[in-house]
Amino acid sequence: MKRVYKIILAIVIIIAIALSGKHYFERHLLQQEYMQVLKQKEDEYINSFYQSSFSGVVTYIKEYEKNPNKYVIGIRDSAKNERTIGKVEITNFSNVMEGDTIRKKPNSFELEISGQNGNISSLVKYK
Repeated sequence: MKRVYKIILAIVIIIAIALSGKHYFERHLLQQEYMQVLKQKEDEYINSFYQSSFSGVVTYIKEYEKNPNKYVIGIRDSAKNERTIGKVEITNFSNVMEGDTIRKKPNSFELEISGQNGNISSLVKYK
């Protein structure tokens, strides 16, 4: 009798280990799929930004990390439409102020900024 109980206990333990292993494996696959979808959306956003063109007046600048070259920027175009450039790293941007005009050409990451400190060319980098 004791041997039958040991065999049943061993089978129950093996089934429990198999089910928990399956659960963690499925969870890991779901996490990988989620990260892949996020990466794809980020690539689509970067590609959309790269192909876009716009010009307008800088309405706000906000630092979002300790590095002073990383900003969130709001722009208002001539039709009073607001547009936000997301969390990006922008080189040569420390002299830009709210009220300066900003222009982006299609198929580039370069921004041309005209303002109180003269004309500046900045390069946008996405991380």
